[in-house]
Amino acid sequence: MHTTMASEGLKMRHPATSAPTTVQPLSPQDKKAEERKLAEQQHPGGAIKHGTWVQALRAISFFVYFIGNCTA
Repeated sequence: MHTTMASEGLKMRHPATSAPTTVQPLSPQDKKAEERKLAEQQHPGGAIKHGTWVQALRAISFFVYFIGNCTA
């Protein structure tokens, strides 16, 4: 019976990328401007379609449906 060591066949990881990272910290004014810009953007899904109570009703309905099928 031929046995092999666990370290046989292991390969070295690829070297790190050579592209330098140039991340510069934002000043407080730049952060606020960025936040304002993000706040003004429209959400991809559009405006909110259901209120809090409708969402709560949907969650309770799903819970009852789920538990009902688990116990049946």
